[in-house]
Amino acid sequence: MADNKQKQELQEMVMRYRMMEREATDPLAIRLLRDIVAELEAELQRSDE
Repeated sequence: MADNKQKQELQEMVMRYRMMEREATDPLAIRLLRDIVAELEAELQRSDE
């Protein structure tokens, strides 16, 4: 049960950071947000295994 909740929270975080990435105008901020999203997605994939 906790795994499903954690997975859902990770998915919500990915969505939030993707939305921030779309709204950002600073190139450095965009790059940092992309890195954060990539790390969160990797964590999601690890949780699926």
